[in-house]
Amino acid sequence: MPVTFLAIVSLLNVNILIDTLAWSKPRCTGTLPLPRSNHTAVALDANHVLVFGGRYLVRPLNDLYLFTNGRSFQLILFLTHTLPITANRKNDWSVIKMQGTPPCARYSHCASLWGRRMVVFGGTDGKNLLGDVHILDTSTEHNFGY
Repeated sequence: MPVTFLAIVSLLNVNILIDTLAWSKPRCTGTLPLPRSNHTAVALDANHVLVFGGRYLVRPLNDLYLFTNGRSFQLILFLTHTLPITANRKNDWSVIKMQGTPPCARYSHCASLWGRRMVVFGGTDGKNLLGDVHILDTSTEHNFGY
């Protein structure tokens, strides 16, 4: 049976004041990422999420995308940094051009935000298990060349 991969964004609107959770499926603009599995997504703030790597069918990926939700929605996040973003776009995908040497293509890795840095660890390239660490500084504007 063929495997179907989907490139769908779903947003969960969390309103802790009135105890409601509501999923939505927004119409997205910009450069949409390939459908993927086994990727990581890291919330930079209440309106921006970085998506890194993963697998498209059997091909490992090492691309980095920024999803921007221009409307304000509440997430249970307590982050103390700002990302140098000048555009106020709603439900928009952007390819992020990275400086330096990016991690090799990988999936089944983990990623976390550590202060202003996105930390990527491990995973597999489809042939080998990886145990390396890569750090992307999200506080410097040169890392976000769009």
